[in-house]
Amino acid sequence: MTDNVTELAQAARQLLMNTPYSPALAPSLERVREALKPIERTPPRVKCVRVEYDLNFWGGDYSGVGQFAYIPLDAISRLRGKNDDKRLRTAFTVLVGNPEHIIHYTFDEPVDQDGNEWKEWMKGNYYVPA
Repeated sequence: MTDNVTELAQAARQLLMNTPYSPALAPSLERVREALKPIERTPPRVKCVRVEYDLNFWGGDYSGVGQFAYIPLDAISRLRGKNDDKRLRTAFTVLVGNPEHIIHYTFDEPVDQDGNEWKEWMKGNYYVPA
């Protein structure tokens, strides 16, 4: 789906740039421009790990609800480390701060960068949550 939307947007953009202005075509070209605006503003979805943390948490039991950081999986996989947990803690350190504040995370329930449940069709998609 993404490739089709992207190709359509690129083709329409090319058409707009290469079509000489004509009063007869103006309404159609304006509709194409309006239709492209949401596509151009919507970023692609990024597969992430949801990490719950609290800056007041230093280990032990936690009964509250912390804040959430969304760490991109591709950023985690690019880091050096013996396992995913160590790489996640490193990425968290760079993006948020001290990993001692981490309360919970799981690689089994990926989300996008906005915290929406990840679905494989979202990969690289121009997706607008309902």
